[in-house]
Amino acid sequence: MAPRSGVVYWRAYQREGAGSYLVIREDDGGRDLVFMHLQAGSTELTEGDRVSAGQRIGAVGSTGASSGPHLHFEIWVGGWYAKGGKPIDPLPQLRAWAK
Repeated sequence: MAPRSGVVYWRAYQREGAGSYLVIREDDGGRDLVFMHLQAGSTELTEGDRVSAGQRIGAVGSTGASSGPHLHFEIWVGGWYAKGGKPIDPLPQLRAWAK
C-alpha cells in the first residue's frame, strides 16, 4: 500500500538488483518512496500515474537479486539518485505513519 499520495516517478525492472520496483514522488515533492522486489506482474501502475495514500501498489515478491520474498523500502530526500539526493532512515517515518 502506498503510505502517502503522489505520482509514480519511475517504474522499472533490474534483474541483478532491485527486481520489479516503483518510485513514488510524494505530492509535496520533497521525498521519493522506493519499493523494491515487487512480485512480477503485481502492479499495473506506470510512470505519471497518481497514487492515493492506502492504494494497493503491488505485492511483496522476490524479484531481482533477492534470496526470498520481502519488501525493500527506501525514503529519499532531494530526489531518488538525483544530485544532492540521499536516502534516509525510514524507521522514524514508519513509526509516525503507524500512529
